[in-house]
Amino acid sequence: MKLLLDQNLSPRLVHTLADLHPECIHVREVGLETSDDQDVWIYARDHQLTVVSKDADFRQLAFLRGAPPKAIWIRRGNCSTRDIEAILREYHADILAFEMDVEGVVPRDRLADGREVCWRRPLFQWASLRHLLELAHPDLAK
Repeated sequence: MKLLLDQNLSPRLVHTLADLHPECIHVREVGLETSDDQDVWIYARDHQLTVVSKDADFRQLAFLRGAPPKAIWIRRGNCSTRDIEAILREYHADILAFEMDVEGVVPRDRLADGREVCWRRPLFQWASLRHLLELAHPDLAK
């Protein structure tokens, strides 16, 4: 999967996730480190990239503009780069399923590995719209 990491994620993730996402890039690598979210969204769309961010603004763009691009919103507060890496690794199969689904929709009650989604305390949830994937920490999701 071709991921574009937003400025709120460490550029080190490009290297630490290279085994799973060899085409992963950071906004810094393409001169977008100070660009607004609209410009990042347009770049991702034009280059067939999926935006990965901790920024809720990309969620809003996904709802307003639709796909492409798709967006992965990591709903986790202040945390380490290691934590973000662990989340992306843990849900790798689900991220791949999200990428491969033309509509961007996976049933709300079933993830790629067969786990059920609890909408009240989601560990991981697919948005009801077809282009946003949300990853959340269980202690923060309600």
